[in-house]
Amino acid sequence: LVVYVLSPPAALVLFLRAERGRRPNSQVADLPPAMRPAMTAYAVLFGLAGTALFLIPETMAGYWPWSLTPLTARVLGGWYLASAALAAMLSRERSLQDAGIGLGSVLLVTGLLLAGAALHRGGFNGPPASVAIYLVVVAGYGLATAGFWWSARRMAPAPAH
Repeated sequence: LVVYVLSPPAALVLFLRAERGRRPNSQVADLPPAMRPAMTAYAVLFGLAGTALFLIPETMAGYWPWSLTPLTARVLGGWYLASAALAAMLSRERSLQDAGIGLGSVLLVTGLLLAGAALHRGGFNGPPASVAIYLVVVAGYGLATAGFWWSARRMAPAPAH
């Protein structure tokens, strides 16, 4: 319980300290301008889903792609809120150097989510539209993130000799 209570405020303090000490570096790859609105949209989407899963788990369970108990809905809601925070932070980044770890995390997690969906496709027992929306959102998030990373790598300045 202590970890769950203390982790969010500690993460916020560390984030604010890191942001205040940040200095721009002109020798790094810029991220594409489209990343900001895309990550903002994902932050809002994940924030709404996470809040709904946490506050009205019984209602959300009826719309979710797989069976949820109130407890698992709230746990999942917490993960979606964490994903919303990551997407919001990524929407503020301007360089691949600053966003690289976050983008890599998104790629890893979306890959694992899609692999899990393929391995456990029989567990999708919710409304077919919910299953389709879930898969499209996860795949879209991963593909968009890969595109932003790839685009930034292509636009990277040449190393100085």
